[in-house]
Amino acid sequence: MALHIRLRQNAPIPLEASLSCRPGEVLAVFGPSGGGKTTLLRAIAGLFRPQEGLISCNGKVWLDTDKGICLPPQSRRIGFVFQNYALFPHMTALGNVAAAMGHLPSRQRHGEARKLLTRAGLDERLHPRKPAQLSGGQQQRVAIARALARDPEALLLDEPFSALDAALKKELLPFVSRLAHEAGIPVIFVSHAMDEVLQLADAIAILNDGRVAAQGPLEDVLSDIRLKPLTGRYDAGAVMHATIDGHDDKFKLTILRLKGGARLKVGQAQAPIGAEVRLRIHARDVGLALTPPWDISIQNILPGVVVDVQESDGHLADVLLHVGGTEPDAANHGTPLWSQVTRYSVSQLGLKPGSRVYALIKAISIARADLAQIQR
Repeated sequence: MALHIRLRQNAPIPLEASLSCRPGEVLAVFGPSGGGKTTLLRAIAGLFRPQEGLISCNGKVWLDTDKGICLPPQSRRIGFVFQNYALFPHMTALGNVAAAMGHLPSRQRHGEARKLLTRAGLDERLHPRKPAQLSGGQQQRVAIARALARDPEALLLDEPFSALDAALKKELLPFVSRLAHEAGIPVIFVSHAMDEVLQLADAIAILNDGRVAAQGPLEDVLSDIRLKPLTGRYDAGAVMHATIDGHDDKFKLTILRLKGGARLKVGQAQAPIGAEVRLRIHARDVGLALTPPWDISIQNILPGVVVDVQESDGHLADVLLHVGGTEPDAANHGTPLWSQVTRYSVSQLGLKPGSRVYALIKAISIARADLAQIQR
């Protein structure tokens, strides 16, 4: 049931994209506003016809401009969650979901709609209410239930959290992540918010001026120093997998185990021991030393090896290193980490590929939004 997309056009919105999304995978399409993200989703859904393109899902061709094939939206089994929910205002929550079940006999629709709304976390007492009587988060749950009501072969999410405040977004992100992965279908998720991408996505495509600048596993793409101008200079840093190794209830800390065995202390996370998590460490929050400083408040002192040094903006430099590896191949078997320091520091410490260093990371520099449990 993989979704394959190849699109090209010059106007009115330039677009040149070639993407694939596997069943059960959440692919984030990330980039600045006006970069063509929503246009890409509209083309997949059949709401926009590009000049050239080929789109197929589960072996079925939805678009092939060379052969004159362009299935209308109703013939593509797609669930679409819009930014503004797009619920029918005159229908109840239950009615909105049931209306998307045209493939089922009418006598079954309300029963199946109730099950979906319950699965989406909407209290049964709210099922008879109309959209205007629901909060933004509740409307979003109805919109997601409706998108799944068609038994879709692919799910499209167009910035589904953009209209929600921070508290509602925090509540809905884990729910949407779980639901998206449970669906077992390709999911394409558009966003320009890195915390949302970290929570939801398995893979990412960076879209810039209508072109795919990079695509691949989240950890690989977001840890690529060369993509810093597109992933955000302030958000730049390494993204990595870790396992919850333990909790320190006395000091409200969680211990993470990284690839290679290195351990990292962070603020207490709401995840069980053994859970897999995805972690982002901002490059600006990683200091470097040639010897381990013990009389210091920083608890995370990780030995590592410098892999690459690149000059950055003005007085800054980017240092890519691997931490936690075992001798003699630390540079090949550790966890990639990225530090941003001054060019002066690089000169003073004599940093170059192969240099042995210690990465210094404050536990409080890793915010809750930088840690996400991986849904399987």
